[in-house]
Amino acid sequence: MTVPSPEDIADRVALGDVPLRDVLLRAVELFRDDPCFAMPAAARGTGIDDHEVVVFGTTQFSQVWLNAANKRGVRTLAVVDDFRPGLECGGRQIISSRAFLELARRHPKLVAVSGARYDRAVRHFDRLAAQAGVPVLSFEQGIRRYGLSEAIDYRLADWGPAIAARTDEYLRIEGRAADEYTRETLYAVLLFHLTGAMEWIHSVYRPYPTLYFRTGLYAPRRNERFVDCGASIGESTGGLLALTRNQVERVWMIEPDKYNQAKLRALIAEQGPAVQPRLSLHDVAVGSAPGTMPFNHVGGHGGSIATETHSYGEIGEVRIEPVDAIVDARPTLIKMDIEGAELDALKGARRSIVDGRPVMTISAYHRATDLIDIPDFVCGLDRGYRIGLRHHTEERWDTCLYFLPA
Repeated sequence: MTVPSPEDIADRVALGDVPLRDVLLRAVELFRDDPCFAMPAAARGTGIDDHEVVVFGTTQFSQVWLNAANKRGVRTLAVVDDFRPGLECGGRQIISSRAFLELARRHPKLVAVSGARYDRAVRHFDRLAAQAGVPVLSFEQGIRRYGLSEAIDYRLADWGPAIAARTDEYLRIEGRAADEYTRETLYAVLLFHLTGAMEWIHSVYRPYPTLYFRTGLYAPRRNERFVDCGASIGESTGGLLALTRNQVERVWMIEPDKYNQAKLRALIAEQGPAVQPRLSLHDVAVGSAPGTMPFNHVGGHGGSIATETHSYGEIGEVRIEPVDAIVDARPTLIKMDIEGAELDALKGARRSIVDGRPVMTISAYHRATDLIDIPDFVCGLDRGYRIGLRHHTEERWDTCLYFLPA
């Protein structure tokens, strides 16, 4: 069997018939020898002064990288975006593609960090960099190369060290996998986090509308009793109502972000008189025990626990309640997408899981060890669960675990 080269693994090409699991194990070996193995050779190194940097795009990822790089003292010269030249992003001037080509001629040690996430934009910037002879790092590679993981939101931190240190624990999902696609998704997601190469995500992701209910792993039933943890703006509850033609027995929408609660009340108000009494809104966070916590209220999908190093938006206290204290009937379906608090919330749903054996759809992309800790906890309660894994966007978000009772 041909041993994949670092370049082949980084580009996800020329791998032939090498089993994906073997590619993953090879990547782990390479990472342990050199965490930067998947990056262009001209961009590798350990010092922050080895190169000067430009950032491609003005996305959220670009802004996060710039803020962290500024704190660390990385020499970032400019941001490239043809739609906003002359403005600023993260304290750096935005320049055009033409100006970038001129800049590259004057700075022979230039490296680009790309904040682009979607394929068309990624390809555009790759072509631009190739024209200038400038090596390109993805956002994930840039975080690793310049040691910025501790300076950014934990949801964007580098998973590589955890994967390399605990490979066998990540691979425990194999033994309980509900299907072969689960295994392929596991290997590809881990390879993405080891290499920083989006091609691995592109090889397995499914469209966002398949999230939770259209996975090929199970089909929602009529008369579900649905616990929607992180109800957000009502996408999940609304989706289940549409799929079942409003034939649900009970829905508990749990959402602490005050800016989302008005949308959820409107969702309830839109329903007919037969459905409205089956839906309830609970303006709390979920956890293992009752209490309170500071919360970042931002609306949409971004609200989360506030800490000294993780504060943004409008911060306010919210109550915490366990799922077991909220529900007044045995759930058949539990969903959680709560920005890294999933494991603690599952501990507060222990009775519902043991007594009801619900199907569970649990987000597993917020923390580096979610794919270890969440299955370990659930299977510690009930070893009869099979595990499905799907990835539902063409970037790093929305890797989701599915727990299916036998």
